[in-house]
Amino acid sequence: AQGDAGRRLTHYSITLRPHLARLAHRTNQRIFQHRTVPQIIAQVLEEHGLLATHYRFQLASVPPEREYCVQYHESDLHFIQRLCEEEGLHYHFEHSPSAHQLVFGEDQA
Repeated sequence: AQGDAGRRLTHYSITLRPHLARLAHRTNQRIFQHRTVPQIIAQVLEEHGLLATHYRFQLASVPPEREYCVQYHESDLHFIQRLCEEEGLHYHFEHSPSAHQLVFGEDQA
């Protein structure tokens, strides 16, 4: 939050972002072997504390297993976005009064 003090009153501004935004703050270098894109994405999300109840994959079929997949000097968020782009996936959030869920899908229908 940022504050601007004046006349005994302080004005604060706050920005709310989904949990996913925190993934932009960690850069990594690693190799994933014999994993599907959903498995890789799930691992990265869970490393950031997103439990399986906070996201889901809505796919008609499971993408093929990748023999070798590299994350090299890119944020975890950018890595997930790149994998989605390569597989033709998108993601969006479904909101409820108490939470939001990250949904990965193949089309926007």
